[in-house]
Amino acid sequence: MTQDQEEGRNAEELDTQDPSPDDEGNQEAPAPREPETATDAMDAVIEVFDAYQRKMMSEETKQGLRHEASLGHFVSSKAPFGYRKVAVQDGTQRRFTLELDPETSPTVRRIYDLHLAGSSDRNTARQLNDEQVPSPNGELWTPRRVKNIRQDQVNCGVYRFGKRSSDGPVQVPDAFPAIVSQEEFERAQRMEERR
Repeated sequence: MTQDQEEGRNAEELDTQDPSPDDEGNQEAPAPREPETATDAMDAVIEVFDAYQRKMMSEETKQGLRHEASLGHFVSSKAPFGYRKVAVQDGTQRRFTLELDPETSPTVRRIYDLHLAGSSDRNTARQLNDEQVPSPNGELWTPRRVKNIRQDQVNCGVYRFGKRSSDGPVQVPDAFPAIVSQEEFERAQRMEERR
């Protein structure tokens, strides 16, 4: 037998091992491999159970955080620029809230004042950099950083948690001290839309 004939025969053998098509021409899925030992079977069951437990614990954690946020408790890891995270005693529970940061909240107030006076985010960033005002991460101010601060509702006391949640965000008005009024916040957003 020549090499070409042998390769052809091997290909035919492989073809006969493929699952046969059903009446609609779809390939049948191969049967799952049987576990070799009882230990293999038990390991597979434990793996499935562990995955289920992880998913359930994750869901319970998310729901718990949403509940805490709905009560106005700050559950995020880092305070937004202009605020600091502080622990408060709530009965027997230690919870977190936000208070104004005396070092950075004047900068947030200034960003709004400049914007409401007609300054663009680019000009505001340039001015803060020229005056060497520290930014949230210690780097130079950028128009994007200025805009992110200006669009954050926490600055008017509104706590939003779970912005990307499939259940929608939790939103709590007057959860924290405001740096700007609701009216100033909304006016700043309207001015941005008109530009």
